[in-house]
Amino acid sequence: MNKLFLAVVILLSYSAVSAQSIKMGDINENELALTEVSYEPGASAVILAASGDSRFYGGMLETIYFYRIKILSEAGKEYADIRLRYYRGDSGTENLSGVKAQLVNVVDGKPTETKIGKEHIHDVEIGDGYWETRISFPDAQVGSILEYTYKIGDKNLTFLDGWSFQRSIPTLYSKYQIIMVPQLEYKMIGQGYNFFHNSQKSVNNGTYAWELRNLYSLKEEPYMKNYRDYQERVEFQLSRYQSSGGSSNGGYSAGPAAGEYVDVLNTWEKLGNDLIEVYANKGFYRTGALERELFALDLSQGTERQKAERAYYYLRDNFVNEGEDWIYPSQSLNQLLKAKKGSPGDLILAYMGILKSQGITCDPVLIGSKGYGRSELVMFPFLNQFDEILILAELDGKQQFIDLSDPMAPFGYVDIDKHVRGGL
Repeated sequence: MNKLFLAVVILLSYSAVSAQSIKMGDINENELALTEVSYEPGASAVILAASGDSRFYGGMLETIYFYRIKILSEAGKEYADIRLRYYRGDSGTENLSGVKAQLVNVVDGKPTETKIGKEHIHDVEIGDGYWETRISFPDAQVGSILEYTYKIGDKNLTFLDGWSFQRSIPTLYSKYQIIMVPQLEYKMIGQGYNFFHNSQKSVNNGTYAWELRNLYSLKEEPYMKNYRDYQERVEFQLSRYQSSGGSSNGGYSAGPAAGEYVDVLNTWEKLGNDLIEVYANKGFYRTGALERELFALDLSQGTERQKAERAYYYLRDNFVNEGEDWIYPSQSLNQLLKAKKGSPGDLILAYMGILKSQGITCDPVLIGSKGYGRSELVMFPFLNQFDEILILAELDGKQQFIDLSDPMAPFGYVDIDKHVRGGL
């Protein structure tokens, strides 16, 4: 899936960021002596400390990451192989640099630091614009402390990844800080009981910080695919920005004057209209009879439900369903009809076009599937909470949700992961 990126042209002034609150090598006696997590005994490893410091600089968001992890058992050695994923894309949307790592072992009662050389740090392309920086700690053992830091520059200023305080192993201390600039106004979206009730928050002259302590691990359990929906985290979406003037302005309005604020995704109506415009530009909102281009599909007879069923099975059985389920189509309608294959999002939007060409009332419904990261619909037009599309059609006077993501499913079946409380 492509990382969602909406361009915004603004003028950013330099904003200094404070030094990291946690420094590499600054390990205390309690961390060296720790052999078990008191509130989660049996944990194979523990994050002793983690921090993220973000600032706006040079037209991008720059974040410095730091992690300190201790291995508590043989099983915990798996955490000595680190993978840092980022989206480079075709235009370098994100770049990762400044990797430093070291291993700390206690030898003869004293901590000994070993720097991790470049031969143990590699960049690997994993496809669809994504890359991984991989760090190996070859001499890690039970009792070892791993430390690493790196920096990511992100050109996507519309959606900020923010920070995940909770991980697959327990975390003793986690801090995130971001320094805002007056030219950009963001909506903060937080999640998790501890984030709202037990975090230490501070706001000082545009600097926002959150600290959480003693967090339980969050990992997949049998028959529970939506565990990520309860992760302690914070993220941000651009609400409006101050234009630098000129004709190029990210496509949100025609030539705003310098200093004028331009609304982005700050209302449900605007969010919906922007998505419909994308679908229309790709050809999925059709007024002509789309089934004529599908040759073997005859919808001249039958009730609305019968027509909807025939169209469903035609697409399901004659098009290859491949790729990730996502709210943005991976290709245009004409490309889909020519290739006879597409993502679930491509197929469901084409299906919508067929129904509309028959005069059947239907609309796309955006949802956040179980496990995508939200236990409840955020009551703010936050686009990143949605990841999949259903169609809501009115067939012979009755409403019907339709899903085309499963190439084996019968008409009317909606995948269990899409049984959520609400959508757009």
